[in-house]
Amino acid sequence: MTFVQFDTNSPYYQQMLALRQQELRKPLGLDIYQQDLSQEDKYWHFGLLFEQQLVACVMIKPQGLSDVILKQMAVSTKQQGKGLGLTLLKQVEQALLKHGVTHIKLAARQQAIGFYKKIGYINQGDYFIELGIRHQWMKKIISQ
Repeated sequence: MTFVQFDTNSPYYQQMLALRQQELRKPLGLDIYQQDLSQEDKYWHFGLLFEQQLVACVMIKPQGLSDVILKQMAVSTKQQGKGLGLTLLKQVEQALLKHGVTHIKLAARQQAIGFYKKIGYINQGDYFIELGIRHQWMKKIISQ
């Protein structure tokens, strides 16, 4: 697997959209291509490649000098259960530290809360409904 950072002009961004559509939006009956994606050029985009195909991805939305929001993490169904989510997040955390980021916040889908807890994220606040499903805010402080 190869870790990559890319922008919205990269061909990897189109692969990211397709992966997010397949894994995150289609199961909810939504279409990512009908969303307003115009702000995504301000985000940082990361992924894992297998044979030049994006198989895992995540976006990072900067919130200040040391704070970010992790958004839209997805792993290809064919690659799930192989530790790619963990691998991706470890690489992303290292990249974020180089940018001076120490605080990560995310809105976890209910079925993903256990995954995030295992890698050091803690619950923050009550559950809420987004896109018709339960989520909970979680946070993590990262360091070297």
